[in-house]
Amino acid sequence: IVKKVLENKEANYKPETNKRKVFIRNRLDNSFNEFELDYKKSSIDQLDREAIALFEEKMPRNPTSYTDLMGELYFNEKKDDSIRLKIDPLRVVSLEEPDITELEQIADIMEEAFANTGEGEYWKVKSGIFGSRLDSADIASDPEQDSINENRRKTRELLSEVKYGLGFSSMDNKRSWEFLHKTGKYKYTLAGGIRVNGEDAYIIDFSPGRGGRYEGRMIVTMESYALIRADYQYAAGKTGKDFQMLGVGFTEKDFVGSIFFEKKGDNYLLKYFSVKMDFNIRWDRSLALLKKKKRFMFNKRLKEIKVGILANIDTQQSTEFLMLEDSELTTQEFHDFQQPEYTDIIYVEQFDDDLWKGFSIIEPTGQMRDYKKQSIR
Repeated sequence: IVKKVLENKEANYKPETNKRKVFIRNRLDNSFNEFELDYKKSSIDQLDREAIALFEEKMPRNPTSYTDLMGELYFNEKKDDSIRLKIDPLRVVSLEEPDITELEQIADIMEEAFANTGEGEYWKVKSGIFGSRLDSADIASDPEQDSINENRRKTRELLSEVKYGLGFSSMDNKRSWEFLHKTGKYKYTLAGGIRVNGEDAYIIDFSPGRGGRYEGRMIVTMESYALIRADYQYAAGKTGKDFQMLGVGFTEKDFVGSIFFEKKGDNYLLKYFSVKMDFNIRWDRSLALLKKKKRFMFNKRLKEIKVGILANIDTQQSTEFLMLEDSELTTQEFHDFQQPEYTDIIYVEQFDDDLWKGFSIIEPTGQMRDYKKQSIR
């Protein structure tokens, strides 16, 4: 039964050209267990030992961010078209970042240094034997962006985040959907049957066998073998990616996923999903930023700042998608829609229910209601 889910995937989850209203919530919580900066040297004006020490002192230890987005997604079923998805953001509410004057001053110093990059000069970031040249597009300021109101974002940036989130619902990621792609690693139990929206379906529980990492329950329709719901997580004692090399470490500590599809005609459309991941990042290495000038044989070093960084960060990242309503759309209507270049952002210091009065949204958690913008002393 489980193997047939992927065998029938193309028939059950067919792309459609339509418009769908969606509510999306992204949340990120960080906890700095350790954060130390060890000044090595600097030839960049104003970035001396005292400035680095101040940066370390003012760095927030428990930064939190969230963004709620209500918008309309325009889907294009034509696989040969270069553009398959557009977005019309209707309202975006984001937690305002804490005001840290000292950190902004350091950012201004670096921006000025990058702006004074002459012909034949370039910047490079290096750690030990590893180094990478910075592309000018990555460090140059955008005059157009600087000239607009600061409470706006480029819509294409929001679209990239939406695309990344929707990737989970495709079931193509063999790691996130290991229990479908690598059935030999799991034990499955037929827990019973259920009728969902007029369809008979199997209830199947699964747990790790030889090398699997997830445990959970899925509901699969009896006739079409469509997975219409799955709730799963890392089993006890299991983790995801885990590596430690040359002073850099990364561990996926926990994963919780849930997804629900709704039948429309002979097709199954995404209705809701949520993904929550806990991971730990460790860094114990020196990092150098260098400004160089091209010349024959060996490039000349013009500027350099080098700092040892010790950091141990626990991060919890969560994403929720709720599809609210959909309507038919022709291919021509899809192409005629012009995605706005910029999106206005409503920044708040605390979650406010009144901002979403009259809208269908995902209920905020108590933690979100209670959280306030951090004050930096």
